[in-house]
Amino acid sequence: MKIFFVALFTLLNLHANSQTLSETFEYRYLTGDAKANGETDFKGETEWFDTGQRVSFLKDYADYASGFFGDPDLDQKIVSDKEIRQLIRDIKPQPTTQIRESIVLNGWKSYGYKEGQTALKEEALQNWESYPGAIINDGALALTDTKFEKPITPLTWRFKWEGQIRVADNSRFTLELKDGEKTAITLVLGNGTQDRKIKEKEFLEIQNNEPVKLLIEGDLTQKRFNLYLDDQLVHDFIAMADTSVKDVSTLTMESSGNVFLDDFFLFSHTREESANYPYSSSVVLDENFEAKPGIEGWQKSDFDDSQWVATDLPAVHGGLREKEENLYLRKKVSVDDFEQAFLQLETLDPGGEVWVNNEVVAVINDRHPHEIDLTPHLQKNQENLIAVRVKPYKLNLPMPHTPTDPYIGWFLGRSKLLLTSKCRIKNVAVTTKDLGDTAAQLHHITIQYPSADYFEGSVDINYYSWFPEEGAKVASVSQEIKVRPRIENEFQIESKIASPNLWSPESPNLYKVEVVLKDNEGNPIDDFVTTTGIRLIEQRKGDLYINGKPEMLNGAQIMGFRTPIETTSKYNRSAPLETV
Repeated sequence: MKIFFVALFTLLNLHANSQTLSETFEYRYLTGDAKANGETDFKGETEWFDTGQRVSFLKDYADYASGFFGDPDLDQKIVSDKEIRQLIRDIKPQPTTQIRESIVLNGWKSYGYKEGQTALKEEALQNWESYPGAIINDGALALTDTKFEKPITPLTWRFKWEGQIRVADNSRFTLELKDGEKTAITLVLGNGTQDRKIKEKEFLEIQNNEPVKLLIEGDLTQKRFNLYLDDQLVHDFIAMADTSVKDVSTLTMESSGNVFLDDFFLFSHTREESANYPYSSSVVLDENFEAKPGIEGWQKSDFDDSQWVATDLPAVHGGLREKEENLYLRKKVSVDDFEQAFLQLETLDPGGEVWVNNEVVAVINDRHPHEIDLTPHLQKNQENLIAVRVKPYKLNLPMPHTPTDPYIGWFLGRSKLLLTSKCRIKNVAVTTKDLGDTAAQLHHITIQYPSADYFEGSVDINYYSWFPEEGAKVASVSQEIKVRPRIENEFQIESKIASPNLWSPESPNLYKVEVVLKDNEGNPIDDFVTTTGIRLIEQRKGDLYINGKPEMLNGAQIMGFRTPIETTSKYNRSAPLETV
């Protein structure tokens, strides 16, 4: 019995002050055969579909999807990189404090390094320069009227080769991937009518002195490859030059005139006999033709980090290309006068060290959020250096359906520097206690006062409309408090919101909540700002209710592996905003 089931989903995408609707569907094959109960892997103990059935199902799926999306060839790009960047720019930033100084720590310098890399890199660069007519200049390999072969670890199944190539006037570059005397792929990059007459070679016409990105995706089982030039598909799975080639063990490079090469990367995939891990990957070649300076003194203010990379947080490192490297980060920040200073770390995953002005202030060995008291270490009214080392990570026991690359990304999460008064609000948690014509909001407030005396004052809680539109104050409550010294003081304060705009998935209304700490003379000395949605989430007899209405609980079915494969593990736990 063959039945196709289609479920339609409508999604509401929200960013800044605009809303867009999109639709997607779920397409399933239903059968009365009890053998299909379970995973029904393509291969393995629970295999149910054979190859022909799987291909037939995918064809039916594609036929339905092409009509559903109005894309007959399923080749239209869903969203452009420009649109993604604009979407990220349009995300509304969270409101910040007005009394305490809250410094979001972005604009770091980062660098990956493991012991011994300086010497290994120097040896590798010398090997490149040992070829006649080859010299490294300005971080690129310059070739002048030369030809050489570079042996590589054999490619036996699938592979990816990429590099930046610049061909000077009246020059030409030839790349060959070979197995002994047999040639799998031959490419020629040049310009001019004489080059077009090249026989038995794939010629790519480019602009003189303009760098281009060349990308090859090869399949030695099918003896075919894809070819991209500057991310544009030039050839779609065309046959290799010699289809009797079994593997590739040599790269041949030839320049006629002057050619400049940079950022070489060769990634090999090998077939494995495992249902959960059908292939393994390895880095065959990864060369940017740059030296690899050491990191001695990295935590000092006068350290030269000019070769480090500018990055914002979260900053992540990992995958086979960066395996076993520590991630080092440096950030200089100028501060004014303050009574207390705290560094808030979303995570330091899986652990590492935090330095301030050449002094270790924390050694962390877990992934939990941390708040570090920098009051004794931060220098007032001048520039300070915050330096962080993130330890590398390796997954020793991978779970099924995870990448075979065990170097799951290690990273420093979002971080903030807080400059506060001596008595300060440590945290505020906001929940909805009850709903009706008026909402009852409950605020759990933690206050600290590291002193020998009690602190007496008050707390004001103010509500403002914030999303989708900002508005005036809609509610306010004040309560006198007495803070005991040297311990965390917990306060619960209730506030009423008349005619609230409730949060729901369809209408994600948000309020700005401002909590202000005042002394006994009514002077504001500290504040805490957050956003919240007014809503009640309940479970009754196995059903989910939001604001008293039944809702469907949707979630991700699988994590999904985002291409390219070489960054799948790196971004496993800390994906870039563009991917999210």
